Amino acid sequence: MAYQQTAALSPLFPPETLDEIVSMLDTVDLKSCSLAAQRLSRPAQTVLFRDISVMHRKDAVGLAPGETFLTEEEDLAYTIGAYTRLRDVLLSSPHLKTHIRVVSLSAYVQSVAIVADMDLPRLSDITLVGPGDRPTLDGPLVPSLTRLIALPSLRRLYLRSDFDPSIFADCSSSLQELVLDRVRPKKPWNEWAPSTAHERPALKRIQLLEEEDDEQDSQDDEDEDEDESDRSALAWLLHPTSPFVLTGIEELVIFGPMTVPAYLLIQCAAPSIQRLEIGPTEFIENVNLAPLSELQFLRLYVTNTVDLAILFDPLVHLVRSTRTNKIRTICFQILEFSAADMTAEVEAELCRFYRHFKQLHAAGALPSLQPVGLPLLPHPWGRDPAVRAMFQRARNVM
Repeated sequence: MAYQQTAALSPLFPPETLDEIVSMLDTVDLKSCSLAAQRLSRPAQTVLFRDISVMHRKDAVGLAPGETFLTEEEDLAYTIGAYTRLRDVLLSSPHLKTHIRVVSLSAYVQSVAIVADMDLPRLSDITLVGPGDRPTLDGPLVPSLTRLIALPSLRRLYLRSDFDPSIFADCSSSLQELVLDRVRPKKPWNEWAPSTAHERPALKRIQLLEEEDDEQDSQDDEDEDEDESDRSALAWLLHPTSPFVLTGIEELVIFGPMTVPAYLLIQCAAPSIQRLEIGPTEFIENVNLAPLSELQFLRLYVTNTVDLAILFDPLVHLVRSTRTNKIRTICFQILEFSAADMTAEVEAELCRFYRHFKQLHAAGALPSLQPVGLPLLPHPWGRDPAVRAMFQRARNVM
């Protein structure tokens, strides 16, 4: 009787409400739902197969007593086994392919080839991590990676290993977001050129996470004397052989040293940039905000509270140089908090900073600004009462 009542009422249950409920379940419950009634199976499978990420148990929860980190051979066997099982599932249930939107994988030749052969029609987000100690995505990986990056459904690509630029030879024109996490392209770049058979992707969002000192440079004897900025991912993006259109960038994040290519990229995309996140040390002194006519969100990464206290005067100059600015939010993200930095002088400077900033806002220099200032403080480590008290004082000031 109870089953008959449920069956009679289920068609009246809104599908979007059911989808929302199912999306909140954990993996165990989702697996149970996928084996239940058809109305539960579809939304459960959608959530289960949306994001495919292979992570070994030791990597996920840490090492148990007596365990050791995975060797490359163990990681290879685990990764290949996981994607082989996924391939078999998709062969028996092809409809599940349409649910897969995100794939994160260690880029072994075999695993990349398996994913490339799956023919996933809605795969929109790919994260590639090279196996081992920061290897380069090149050689036998190139054919399969080229096929993956050419998928017409691809919208976002995240690379966490150095790469051969030729993997972008047939890059999907639908790609909108590129994240390069402490990686460099393999040179020379002039040995290949992007395909002219299709339209180059016009990127909307770029995140560039650069390292201050890249120790791996010493491993390349032929490039030891080469200018650091000429070998960076930024320099590659601006090179004539780059497969991307950069004039329509709306969100730009540059976390690292401000090199000449970084300034050039900002100026290249200036008319379209709406959100800019960048380290402030050199940026404040050398970049004019005036060309960024569409800028609405500005985040400045500050090393410590001392740096924040001295930002006011150069920031005011930048803001006033923009006659018709649309800035709605200015965020100062402090990367490290130290109680030793919060001297009486620094605290007084911070108070002056926000008092004058509010006056600037009241005078109409920032007509669109909503949050006057939005500082983000990392919580101090430890339980030292003095440090915690100083941290609370900093929060009250800011």
